[in-house]
Amino acid sequence: MTDTTIPTIPVDARTLWHALETTPGVEIALLQANGRVVAGDASSYFGPVLDRSSGVRHVRDLRDERIEFVQRAISDRRPLLVRYLSRGVRMETVIHPIEGLVEGWPAVLLISREGISDPGDLEVVESAFVDLGRLDVLTNRELEVLALLGKGMQIGEIGQALFRSPKTVEKHRAAISRKLGVASRAELARLVQRAALETEDARRVRIRASAVASDN
Repeated sequence: MTDTTIPTIPVDARTLWHALETTPGVEIALLQANGRVVAGDASSYFGPVLDRSSGVRHVRDLRDERIEFVQRAISDRRPLLVRYLSRGVRMETVIHPIEGLVEGWPAVLLISREGISDPGDLEVVESAFVDLGRLDVLTNRELEVLALLGKGMQIGEIGQALFRSPKTVEKHRAAISRKLGVASRAELARLVQRAALETEDARRVRIRASAVASDN
């Protein structure tokens, strides 16, 4: 069991905020329960500005999902770790509920970073949405093949896992290479490892980022 006792240290909140804000690869935000960003940057958590092809309903559903996670952490009074894909990169956000109110609302501290870490005792939830970035050109079956290639599986093993012949899997692998413009399996592995792609991602709701930067 992780020791959650908070040590007595001579550091004020402003210093801690600055330390997190200036840590490379880390994004932090102070967020009210209604989704309003009071301070910091929550663009990774709320996702990028979506392309019109994503559909208005999905834009609303994505934001509603992320606010529901925030309200859940506040209600449970414990941190919640959210995992999702943003522009083809696996991200994590830890939602820390804050005691008291911020401008009249319950609030949380969001800490987001690229990659997957050991969650320890944190509850982990996966987003129902994926922003696949350059991987969005792939079909669902190709995503499954790519995810298994990224885990180091051989063509025959992938065929067994997906109930497809090795010849069919090889065709998918060739199509993946062609669509992504990568020639070797090593390049494919590096690409999928950054995304930490799982076969389940092929069954999540796809959203597409606009070329316009997100503004939360």
